[in-house]
Amino acid sequence: QDVQEGLLQGQIAVEFTQYYDQVDSSYKFAALLVKPNLEFPQFIPLCSKEQLTTFLQENHPGEIANARILYQWLWHPLVAHLGNSQEVFYSTSGILNEIPFHTLVSSERNQPLKFVMDRFDVHRLTSTRYLYAGFNKSLFESEQPTVSLVGGVDFYNLPSTTLAQTSSRKKR
Repeated sequence: QDVQEGLLQGQIAVEFTQYYDQVDSSYKFAALLVKPNLEFPQFIPLCSKEQLTTFLQENHPGEIANARILYQWLWHPLVAHLGNSQEVFYSTSGILNEIPFHTLVSSERNQPLKFVMDRFDVHRLTSTRYLYAGFNKSLFESEQPTVSLVGGVDFYNLPSTTLAQTSSRKKR
């Protein structure tokens, strides 16, 4: 409920998680969808952990063909539940952290490339609990972006006084 209260109209939260399926004694991934108008999160089963782990060991998730497969396994099952939502906040865990969800390819082969980020304004969060704390697009868009750049740092060329102090401490 706390996460739900942090969502604005047109926003949705997705918490990717894994669970143990007692029916076939295996771990699987699922998505928990939280919408402003739902009483409870929706549980959407996805793929098996073994299937995804094996796939990622043998394939790079950033390649177009692989991004299409990952879309089918991890994002396509959510599409029917996302409705008219424009903005998706999502959180992953474990091996799912290796997947760039915003660049999963939703278009069919021989069609112009369409990514998840072309349809939705997606934001990866370390946890959807930040939505409860009021962290959503409307808050961080209002602040002026800043950047700090540091270049030419030489961590190995310390001033001689520092080296002398370090050497004297070691001799004690």
